[in-house]
Amino acid sequence: PTITTSNSSTVKVSAAALTVAKAATAPAPLTAAQVLALTGDIPAGTVIKDTAANIQTNLKALGALATFTNISSITLSDTKAGTISVARADLTGDLSSAGNSDPNLAILKKITSAYTLNVTGLTASDALSLKTPLKTTTLTVSITDTVDNITSNLTALQTAAKAKSIASITIPAPASGTTKPILSITAAQLKASPELLATIKGDYDLTITGVAAADAVTVAGNADKVLKASGSLSTQSKISINDTSANLVKSIAALETAATAGRLTSITVSDGKALVLTEAQIKADGHFLATQFTNKTNIEAT
Repeated sequence: PTITTSNSSTVKVSAAALTVAKAATAPAPLTAAQVLALTGDIPAGTVIKDTAANIQTNLKALGALATFTNISSITLSDTKAGTISVARADLTGDLSSAGNSDPNLAILKKITSAYTLNVTGLTASDALSLKTPLKTTTLTVSITDTVDNITSNLTALQTAAKAKSIASITIPAPASGTTKPILSITAAQLKASPELLATIKGDYDLTITGVAAADAVTVAGNADKVLKASGSLSTQSKISINDTSANLVKSIAALETAATAGRLTSITVSDGKALVLTEAQIKADGHFLATQFTNKTNIEAT
């Protein structure tokens, strides 16, 4: 390089003699624990790099810091996309709203890595209305609710379960001295909702309604599998039959077996016709005939 002085003389300087100021390097990322251990305010532009598990553990503590807004971004160090579970009570309001000032949500929104946010302690209706806070965030929900609320939202919950956005559904244990909750669904719902039913956990009874006589054994067996997978102390489901008189008579032996085992809750004769039975059938199928019929039914002996 050549430098020209004010008196027009020329001074040659070697490149080695020049000193070039280097740009200041960005501070190294800190873990969540290191940020929390800082004394005084968090420096502006602080970057956190830590595992999803550690961010979950320290989420509320980070959100409680007076200068948490100085955290510019959070990168998850997991080799695979991790999961952060947060109780709904700790994430208030609409998670997708830009105006939501919840500090825990503000910390989550600083995460630039792809991860799964599992929100726990939701009712069925709240779970169905919840939206993901960021496009990079995969939202899953863990529901705790009554059997009535679950069945009233069954179709929508099945859609969510099929999309793999439901992590679990828990039916609360009954209060002391009260009866066990009964989850009652139709045979069609049992067949159409395998993904949803696989997520339900808890100690409950299961009743399948609207069962065709010929399908009684198969439906009861499938319902038993649902109970077993749920961890329920009940091992045997119950069924409610709805079919024509002719079909009931055709399957009367299997229905008698189910009734003897205490599986039949009720029988509906869908066409309202009389059951035409032989004397031998009347003698052999007493448990079936003793089951509650939901409509007036005549027995014709042949």
